[in-house]
Amino acid sequence: MTALLRTEFAGDAQHWAEALPLPQAFSFRVVHKRLGAVVHEAEVRQPAAARSNTEAVELPMGRNLFVGEEYTIEAAYQAEELARRARLHVARLMEGKMVHFNSAADVSDGDPMTQAWSVDIKGDPTKLAMNREVLTLTLTLTPTPALTLTLTLTLTRCSTASRA
Repeated sequence: MTALLRTEFAGDAQHWAEALPLPQAFSFRVVHKRLGAVVHEAEVRQPAAARSNTEAVELPMGRNLFVGEEYTIEAAYQAEELARRARLHVARLMEGKMVHFNSAADVSDGDPMTQAWSVDIKGDPTKLAMNREVLTLTLTLTPTPALTLTLTLTLTRCSTASRA
């Protein structure tokens, strides 16, 4: 038995998204519609150079599907779990860390306006190392390439007031 997995607009030449390929790698499962029982799980991996909007997948399950029963194919069902794991991973990495900035008052050499609010801290190697660690955090998400990370920075405290 073959399952034909395709993007929503595959075959619709009038739609702009018709040519968009399936993700390079994704999981899918076959679920008995009435019982909710998962009868098969698999992963599809398309070579980067040969990605397409359709993939035919052989289902090795001659004894798992029954005539007259309804089944659904669920793709990308694990996205919520991947997002949860990524949030936990980032929270663990960020525990006790923060991004430090120079203020114009901290700059003893060079142009204070150029260095003000810079994360390239001058004069404090510990803060500079923490900034580099925090700001390269996106590299830690390589196990979950389907997720993107948006860093939102909030000023929570300031040890030197800016001058008007």
